[in-house]
Amino acid sequence: MGTVFKRGQTYWIQYFNRGKRIRESAKTDKKTVADRFLKQREGRIAEGRRPGVDFDRVTYNDLALAYIAELEADEDKDSKRAKDVHRLHLMPYFGDMTANEINPPYIRQYRQVRGRAGASKGTINRELALLKAMYNLGADDEVIERVPKIPMYELHNTRENFFEHDEFLALREALPEHIKGLVTFAYKTGCRRGEIVNLEWSHIDMKEGKITLPARNTKTKEARVFFADSDVREVLSKQFVNRRTDCPYVFQKSGKQVGEFRKSWKTACDVAGVPGARFHDFRRTAIRNMIRAGIDRTVAKKISGHKTDSVFERYNITSEQDLREAALKLSGNCG
Repeated sequence: MGTVFKRGQTYWIQYFNRGKRIRESAKTDKKTVADRFLKQREGRIAEGRRPGVDFDRVTYNDLALAYIAELEADEDKDSKRAKDVHRLHLMPYFGDMTANEINPPYIRQYRQVRGRAGASKGTINRELALLKAMYNLGADDEVIERVPKIPMYELHNTRENFFEHDEFLALREALPEHIKGLVTFAYKTGCRRGEIVNLEWSHIDMKEGKITLPARNTKTKEARVFFADSDVREVLSKQFVNRRTDCPYVFQKSGKQVGEFRKSWKTACDVAGVPGARFHDFRRTAIRNMIRAGIDRTVAKKISGHKTDSVFERYNITSEQDLREAALKLSGNCG
């Protein structure tokens, strides 16, 4: 049985969990409040849940290290960025705090500190998104009881750049040969750059034209399936003819996975008359082209992997036949 006792002017409680005696301050000078606090702790234990004292001991650093370890275990390429953001920005500010202490006022202060240091609102939002991901994992693992509200900046600088068809053709022509197929794939499917460069031959059924993106390669961590239209099939056929048996990747150069091509990209954009264009603009362009082609928004989102984009309403799982029909509607308009 738990008990309430007093130390000085403050009431404390004592209770047992799995044979271990636990004492903690009720942080009050009123016995009725301490009695109620004790019942809460005992109630959690009776339900088979951790007593709140365990949550009180979890620190920001505990959450951060667990999240980074999870990324590394999954061989997630975001692990390096997460470690850098943690080490350079989040840890210096939240490092001495417990998880329960971090609340909206502290987070707003963090935004102000980072803003004064020259960080953009978009950068700060990405850092806070990482903080929220740490908390979500902690809640899933039941090492914390709640995820605090994490206020982010509302941004109004959404880019609305698209590639018109002639711009795409000019850009593709100006790019090195080993990148041309890759940008065609992006232009037609709206896939993210990382999803494309990580595409392996084992993910493709050449006979069916079926492309499966495994969950580990998608931003949403959900597998995605779609079918190649005639233009994408042509790209895949060419890549297949020029494939290397010692390289599993569809898009490769000299037997190695295609890596960064920022310099080539910038040069090609200047030559094509689209300076400042970003690879991500293919994503927006593909969605627009799908909608123009009469493809249902639900199917278009299934192909591109959009899940919360405000351009679309929430979508339901679509059938493979819908995806096959989408490929047919898109066929033949790539040059």
